[in-house]
Amino acid sequence: MPLVSTVGLERLKARKKATKNLLRGAALRQRNRRKLTSFEKAAAKEKNAERNAKWTRALEDAKASIMKLAVELQSAFPQYSLNHCFKAITQTATLSHIKRRPNVSKWNAYLSLETQRLNEEREPGAPIIRTSEVSKELGEKWRAMTYEEQQSVTEERVAILEKAKNLKKHGRHTVQIASFNDARATIQLMQEEIMNVNARTGIEFLLFAVRSDLRQYNVPYFFRTSERFDDFFSVTLSKTIPDLTLQFEAWFLSGAEGVSRNYASNIIEMKKKIKRIINEKLADAVDGPVSRMSYKGFDEEITLKHGVVLKNWPLTKFCCPADITARSDLDILLRAWEGEVTYFERLSPEDYEAWCVAFHQRRQRIQAPAPDANPTDPMVSITPPDNAADQHVHPPATNDTSPTSPTPMNPQPASFLNFSTTNNGDLLIVPPKKRKVRSDAGVKRGPRKGKENQPPA
Repeated sequence: MPLVSTVGLERLKARKKATKNLLRGAALRQRNRRKLTSFEKAAAKEKNAERNAKWTRALEDAKASIMKLAVELQSAFPQYSLNHCFKAITQTATLSHIKRRPNVSKWNAYLSLETQRLNEEREPGAPIIRTSEVSKELGEKWRAMTYEEQQSVTEERVAILEKAKNLKKHGRHTVQIASFNDARATIQLMQEEIMNVNARTGIEFLLFAVRSDLRQYNVPYFFRTSERFDDFFSVTLSKTIPDLTLQFEAWFLSGAEGVSRNYASNIIEMKKKIKRIINEKLADAVDGPVSRMSYKGFDEEITLKHGVVLKNWPLTKFCCPADITARSDLDILLRAWEGEVTYFERLSPEDYEAWCVAFHQRRQRIQAPAPDANPTDPMVSITPPDNAADQHVHPPATNDTSPTSPTPMNPQPASFLNFSTTNNGDLLIVPPKKRKVRSDAGVKRGPRKGKENQPPA
């Protein structure tokens, strides 16, 4: 998390205000600027051309002077070329200019192949033949070959060298001493390049290198180009860079990935995954996208509209995954969906018509209270009809009225669906959502205290 001080915010605010004033002044000057005449434009153009010519001549003179110094440097060090000396003086020979060959050349493959063959044919006890000793002779043979011959001879060797090149670049070391030497040499090279870039550009660097395995030999390493890094961490975190380096290594060695992904975050991820699977399965069952999955009103919102039922719900309670708190229940539900034990099924036209009749009969039975029932009692007992055992879903209680002989609705592609049987084939009955009883229910209320209800004076 970035740390921003109040002083820094005030400084940024003042800087924005100053920038705004500068832009306003520039716009005002642009508005009040007088248009130049054609004579003034020609004079300005001539002046600019003269200045550019003068700059070009001065630049050429400077390059000539540097070239003289490069010639003197090359005469003192004849092993370096003139171009190398010139780039060294002007500091243009940086790492970004070094371009390696993207692929293995056929000549290198031929040189490797022939050198290996010559070493296999040499007499026992003879010194090893190196490529530098036979490159001239092999070069004459290589140039005498046609392109097709070169291609056929080196095709297999090129593939082998490409694989070795990729393995050297990206392969993981199996011997710890090789990993140690590779890391040490690479870090040393990076440190030298960082120092050169810092000397040329003034950019500051901070580099950390720590182990991720106890079997590795490298010690914790840090490198910084300025001591201001120490001041920064001391002021902001009250820690030194060596202490931070040791803490970094302890973090990577501990493998404390569970600290960021603790129990609560794992539960949230499982709920999201189950929800995503349910949405995908439901969309496949209704042959279209579904805006929302309904659990409380699954029968009315899903089965009645789309003709889809849910089979083999593994838990005793049918609810949204977000309402499940036990990790074991989430595991069971997730495995049931992934193993396709729980699934959505579309009803046939005959089954859907029978389900609609049973649904409306059940709803009318719930709405009709018994003669001795207390109308204020919020508890409702849901009794499925006799033929409910053949159905897969069970609707909750609802206050909607419907005719005695309803006409089944045609399934429509729309929202979600939900309800099912358990693994044992038992029916799941979802009770209706209970409304909260008012705290002053049954209390007699007096007249309102408005002016119209006050007694006459």
